[in-house]
Amino acid sequence: MIAAYKRIVFIFIILTLTSACKPIFESDEDFLSQKVLHELGEIQEKYHAETGKYASTLLEIEKYNLKYDNGVVYLEFQEANKDDWRAIALPAESVTARAFAFDTKQDGFYEMGAEEVSSYVLGSLNSIRADQRKQNINDWTSKVLLVLLLFFGVKLFFKYNEPRYRKLFVSYFITLPPAGWSLAVVNHMKPDTIFSSSILTMTFIALVLSALSLGVNGWWVSRNAMTTPGPVMAMVSSALLMAFLSFGVQVFVFAKFY
Repeated sequence: MIAAYKRIVFIFIILTLTSACKPIFESDEDFLSQKVLHELGEIQEKYHAETGKYASTLLEIEKYNLKYDNGVVYLEFQEANKDDWRAIALPAESVTARAFAFDTKQDGFYEMGAEEVSSYVLGSLNSIRADQRKQNINDWTSKVLLVLLLFFGVKLFFKYNEPRYRKLFVSYFITLPPAGWSLAVVNHMKPDTIFSSSILTMTFIALVLSALSLGVNGWWVSRNAMTTPGPVMAMVSSALLMAFLSFGVQVFVFAKFY
């Protein structure tokens, strides 16, 4: 049981640390900006093999049929000669303050850092960064809440470590990752967020774990509510509430984005 518990806690920590990563919640505009640079990189290699130099305009590589919506993605060639080339791409109306470059002098594709971004994302940059600071505060608040819930569960586990309660502790701990994922979804999912395979997998797992927790804890309450110690019932109630809210969030995500 202890080994299983440690595995659950380990999975919880990993999911909590990774659930708020921005690359998981990627906007369609940011994705398209990256995509066009990767495609341009492949085309430039073909063009260089044929001509011995890199293209400096879209007109030169017209026959390779590089397609993108210039109303969505801003693409600019900044340097091109027989040895090196550089181009940048970013959303035409960025809401994330992310910008990307393909530079042969810097080993190809990379995402620009904050200082470099400020040269390309103008006007709305301060507003975007203010929103991102609020988002970071929400992320840290969520993490603190989850750590407190984990501490609460661990404390009760060592106090009421009896065989009849162990299924409750397992269901409580497996409810925490879906709760963490749900908080990340609420903080980061936007109408233009790409419903990637990572989000699909995480959402499906969270849905299953939430449903399992609802079943186990609901069954326990219906049969043992009057004979269960108050602190354990508080844990069961917390698990039911978290599972119910997490289940609702996952259903909404599937209905809205899938």
